[in-house]
Amino acid sequence: MGGPNLLCIGAGKEAQEVLKRMEREATFSYQTLTLPEDQAANVLYLNGTLVHRTIEEIPHSFKVFSEKIDYPRRCINISQLAKTTSGLTSSCILVKRAKHIRNL
Repeated sequence: MGGPNLLCIGAGKEAQEVLKRMEREATFSYQTLTLPEDQAANVLYLNGTLVHRTIEEIPHSFKVFSEKIDYPRRCINISQLAKTTSGLTSSCILVKRAKHIRNL
């Protein structure tokens, strides 16, 4: 997710096939932002800020973000993390879901 109701998608064949399937089968429709590099779609939208890779990692998509996104953006370089043994390939946040809603 690249923002409220905004789905970032790579321009590659596989990514576009997944997008077509989502459009056919999903009940909710998103606005899409197609990015030249597939790895550029690996973003986080946190507290009104888009977190994405640096210009060195995604030079063509960085330009798209600069032109199309009008809310705060932050760049992080994850190229070294991607080289590790476990190989960080996806930006994600794990949220623990409470079994029961507690009174506040």
